[in-house]
Amino acid sequence: MKISTKSRYGIRAIAFITKQNRCCSVREISQKEHIPFEYLEKIFSKLKKADLVSVKRGVSGGYTLSRNPKDITVGQVYQALEGKFTPVKCTDGKFTCPQSCGCLATKMWLKIQKAFVSTLDSISLSSLINDNE
Repeated sequence: MKISTKSRYGIRAIAFITKQNRCCSVREISQKEHIPFEYLEKIFSKLKKADLVSVKRGVSGGYTLSRNPKDITVGQVYQALEGKFTPVKCTDGKFTCPQSCGCLATKMWLKIQKAFVSTLDSISLSSLINDNE
């Protein structure tokens, strides 16, 4: 299983905002977290569209969490950036639901999917920050 750079950067960036507990600019996050600025702008566009962050315009502007960090999960961040998790690549080369693959490992892939999603959904941004302090 592979977590994309987009998700890794997005989770790092939103964790940074959570820890700072204030409005943060994309430039500041980019510099402090060593994430390419242009790439981070695209990530924040998706996070804003998913209503996970809100933007404040002006000189001291930037992004803040749109709600309490206890109410935002890593799973929501992942889904905003990646869409629905699909763990199986079928023989036709297209990503598709494991049930349509017809392979003997379908039940295993479904268990993995359920555990992965459940784990991400069980970690709030506040617990992510508190567990690392």
